[in-house]
Amino acid sequence: SLTRLCDGLIPLPRWIESEPAVTIPNCTANQRRHDEEQTKLSLLRRATIALGVIELVRYAVEHNRWIVSSQDDLESVCSVDNFVIHILDGRDGDVDQGWEVAGVEMK
Repeated sequence: SLTRLCDGLIPLPRWIESEPAVTIPNCTANQRRHDEEQTKLSLLRRATIALGVIELVRYAVEHNRWIVSSQDDLESVCSVDNFVIHILDGRDGDVDQGWEVAGVEMK
C-alpha cells in the first residue's frame, strides 16, 4: 500500500542511467529465477514511465501547450530532460518491489 505520494524526484536521464540493464545471464536456476523477476520488475517500471511520458506529451499537444506539426517540431520542444520521475523509497516496507515509480512530471 502507498502511504505517501512521493519520496523524491529524479531527472529522467539519471533514472535511465540508474536502471539496471535487462539481461538474463547463464547461471543457476535459483539465480535465473531471481534475475527473471528483477527483469520483470524493471520492465514494469520502464513501461510505467513510458506511458507517463506519452500521456504528458499527448496532453501538451492536444491542449496547445506545444504547437507541433512534424516530428522535428516535437523534437525541438521536447527532450528527455523535460521529465522527472517521482520515486517512492520503500524504506518503511510500504512499497511493493517494482512499484517504486509513483509518477512522471513534465517540466
